[in-house]
Amino acid sequence: MSEEQDKKFLRESAEIYEQVLEKIPDDKFSIEALVDIYVKIGDQDKVDDFKERLRKIDAGEKLSSPVPKKKSSVRQVQVKVTGKGGGQKRKVNLNSRPSVSEPVPSNWRRKTEGLDQIKLTKALEDLVFSMQNTLKSQVDLMINLYDIGVLTRKQFSSVVYELSNHKFSRDPQKPEMVMHMLERCPGVALDKVYYFLSRKSNIPYIDLSVMSYNSKLCTLFPKNLIYNQGLVIFKKIGSDYCIAVLNPLNIELMQETVALLNEKVHFYLTSAKEFDLFLEQRKFKSHSSGIYKL
Repeated sequence: MSEEQDKKFLRESAEIYEQVLEKIPDDKFSIEALVDIYVKIGDQDKVDDFKERLRKIDAGEKLSSPVPKKKSSVRQVQVKVTGKGGGQKRKVNLNSRPSVSEPVPSNWRRKTEGLDQIKLTKALEDLVFSMQNTLKSQVDLMINLYDIGVLTRKQFSSVVYELSNHKFSRDPQKPEMVMHMLERCPGVALDKVYYFLSRKSNIPYIDLSVMSYNSKLCTLFPKNLIYNQGLVIFKKIGSDYCIAVLNPLNIELMQETVALLNEKVHFYLTSAKEFDLFLEQRKFKSHSSGIYKL
């Protein structure tokens, strides 16, 4: 990583920790992390500022948010993707969804052209599905939950601390996102969490664990995208894709997914536990030569 890229990475990290301080101004872990970051960047004014905040915390003084609160960027997904020739347009349809109980058409075949689009290039992964984008979207979700009082301050700090120590691998061995951490966190009202996410995003909830695992569909996305971002294609009805997500507030990810598939996409919210149970079905599927691999 070049010096310029390293500084960009550090500044993105600083932005994440400053988002946490908007909600918990005296979170020592975030302030100490910011001191370390700005030392590496070479911004002495910022270093002095956050060291002063640490001194005030130790002295028992009450702190205010160090940065102005940003407006929420959460909005209903309305995506248009222009197809070849500039004619055909695709939308994320959140209101008229097909029934997920309908069978996959027997004559469905993957298009070679579509397959080429679905294979994520390294450049696209770096741009859209990088570690920092992953972490930022997870922190944004936590801030939304904290804003409405679903999470206590202790729960918020605990999960953010665990999230900050998590490494989003290029070759992950299992899904591990903020929803997994929330489900492990003592006292979190998960029913309220999922109810809020469904209402806020206008995306319906589905128990993904009862859906059949389809290897052709599930392997359209690479493992690091499924495991690090928490979304998987679980059904195709006609030309429409049905995708389960763990973070329905990650608008950018959903937009990129629609652009990648260039077909109608219907998103459904599911829980981390049900997401994992669904993926575990692959262990019981025979890997015949007919399965497509990316």
